[in-house]
Amino acid sequence: MSSSRRFDPLRSLPSLARAFDGARGLMGRAQGKSETRPVAVIGWDRRFLSFAVLQKRGESIAVLETGRSERSAEHSPIAQVAEQLAGRPFRVGEAIAVLSRAELEAIDLALPPADDAELPGLVRAQIEERLDADPPPHVDFLVATTAPDAPRAVTAFAAADETVVALRSAADAARWRLAAIVPRGLGALGLINRSLAERWRSAVALSVLDGEVEWIVLHDGHPERQRTVRLGSEERAVIGDQIWSEIQRSLTLTGAPSADEPHLIVFGDRQRISELTGPLIGRFRDDVTFVDPLGAPGTPERSEDVHGFAPLVGAGRLYLERRLPVDVAHPKAPPKPVGPLRRYGPIAALAVVALGVVGWYLSQDVAELQNEVDTLTASVEKKSKLADKQAEKADEARIVDAWRQDEVNWLEELKLLSERLPTGKEATVRRLSAFAAPEAVTFDLSVQVDDPATVARLEEGLRGEGITVSSRRVAERGTGTEYPWQFETRVTIDRATIASHVAPVPEFDESATGDVDEADDDAAPAADADAASANETSAAADDSTAVDLGTVEPASAGSDEASETNGGER
Repeated sequence: MSSSRRFDPLRSLPSLARAFDGARGLMGRAQGKSETRPVAVIGWDRRFLSFAVLQKRGESIAVLETGRSERSAEHSPIAQVAEQLAGRPFRVGEAIAVLSRAELEAIDLALPPADDAELPGLVRAQIEERLDADPPPHVDFLVATTAPDAPRAVTAFAAADETVVALRSAADAARWRLAAIVPRGLGALGLINRSLAERWRSAVALSVLDGEVEWIVLHDGHPERQRTVRLGSEERAVIGDQIWSEIQRSLTLTGAPSADEPHLIVFGDRQRISELTGPLIGRFRDDVTFVDPLGAPGTPERSEDVHGFAPLVGAGRLYLERRLPVDVAHPKAPPKPVGPLRRYGPIAALAVVALGVVGWYLSQDVAELQNEVDTLTASVEKKSKLADKQAEKADEARIVDAWRQDEVNWLEELKLLSERLPTGKEATVRRLSAFAAPEAVTFDLSVQVDDPATVARLEEGLRGEGITVSSRRVAERGTGTEYPWQFETRVTIDRATIASHVAPVPEFDESATGDVDEADDDAAPAADADAASANETSAAADDSTAVDLGTVEPASAGSDEASETNGGER
């Protein structure tokens, strides 16, 4: 006995609420999973290629892998890194290109006082006027002075269009998304948190790379100037003095009160940086802070030159924390201008409503006309299908009729010859061959007889209406044989006589009409198969190839020798 339960809305509401909450939780986890796919940050120079893979896990950012190798001349840097990361347990979804000054040109601009919304247009106009490139380059910028009522000092970063297109193509080939294009000199900013940057009013963030040194001048935690210097000597004392002189020059240009005031922030290992820069650290009177790019000193995977990964790891952190100061792939754009639609909004709304009403009436008329067109189209298709069906049947009838007209009933013709040949005591047929031509059917016989007079009787017996006989090569084989005389005979039967031996073909009435229904459609494949078979048989009937029937004795000959058939049937 089955029991039924009544639906209680009050009791069902809590369960529905729990179900919706669970669905929102699943959606949140799915979105979180898609947002935390690893990012590959790639940087390169003329000789070497470096990369770092970062992933955001909750509120923290983990460095999954770092690598450094020689740059391949045959593959793009993104393709080379994608090949190295193949087979890893993680799956990279995005790529960040960290470009050096060789591929990303930095230009200092002095602009008049302007709002932040006006700066993208001013910077783009200045860069296009200076570079005069076609197509125009991709430009983003870093603002040094933040006060809109003062002249604006801007550092613009420009990348050629072919460079950006090549990076996008390489990322697409690796099935990654090109997330950002970052200047290498600004990448290390991601390793400096806001509290550390605001601890000193003036600071210099230094990155030591292969043959180059890059630094950023910070005022109140805001980057104001970025410089790159190529080192021309391998002596540590000379390198340290050169870096110190360039830093002093940058501080003077940015308006620092004193060269001894700024605090130095260095990315990398203290001992290794001291080895590379010589007396530079001492020039700042130990007012130096060392920041580890990987954030985990002492790990077995750490490289000796961890300072080389500072721009990569910092750029990755800036992207994952959504605070990139410069992104050439997605540059700053001026706000969209207010269009006239907003000014004339009410009038435009009324016009849209009126057009919608008129459009609805027109759509109804169009729908009715479309239904009528569909009905007429269906009728035309049905009649065309019926006409095609009748044409196919007429073609099949004509093909069958042509085949039947060219048909030869070989058994009937052989029977005719057998009835008109002499008896087996008087003659024997040693060979018989036959072939059909459009005008007549011909039999060639090789006959042996007991007497020359039998030749004349054989020809007389074979001749008739529509049948001609000619003999040749009458020769005596010699005495002592049962059939001493041998000759060859050709019997030709015209088509009129042949046609009388073929059953008549029923005529096809092409004027017959009928409806095309599902039964006709089902029978169409069978009719097509019969027509194909008829076409093959007709093609065989049209050939004028001789049919060799071999050595055949007539039914009345009574010879003891076996008959041999080497031909086939038509």
